[in-house]
Amino acid sequence: MYFEEFGVPAVVLRYFSVYGPRQRPEMGYHLFIEAILKGKPIRLTGDGLQIRGNTYIADCVDATIRAAEAMPGEVFNLGGGELVTVLEVFRKLEKIIGKPAIIERHPPRKGDQLATGADVSKLMRHLGWKPTTSIDDGLTKQVKWQRSLIV
Repeated sequence: MYFEEFGVPAVVLRYFSVYGPRQRPEMGYHLFIEAILKGKPIRLTGDGLQIRGNTYIADCVDATIRAAEAMPGEVFNLGGGELVTVLEVFRKLEKIIGKPAIIERHPPRKGDQLATGADVSKLMRHLGWKPTTSIDDGLTKQVKWQRSLIV
């Protein structure tokens, strides 16, 4: 719209669940890692089988740089390509950290999405981009960063 109305050559990227070092402290993975590291409970709403697509920050940076070459007016989904359940994330974090997660179960929240994920095929087709960081590697890097914050 901005391109058509004002001549601004905009490209839109729709980021899906960005995580990694320097993630905001109110975001899910940051909260999960901090809780496990400190032995505190994680508040789980629903059954934990909600599926999420995640995108590692370095993959976002790469796609954002490439998007500068896209045709103005294009819209792209930007995701990491791997889908995991919330419970799978807890298991992965337990393995990386070496401590069990303390899970405090609560009823599902109204309107919570059961599954989210990005179809990045358009981004791949137009810009030759694909995610390169697996969820395991990305979580390991985020855990390392968050451990460095604990005094």
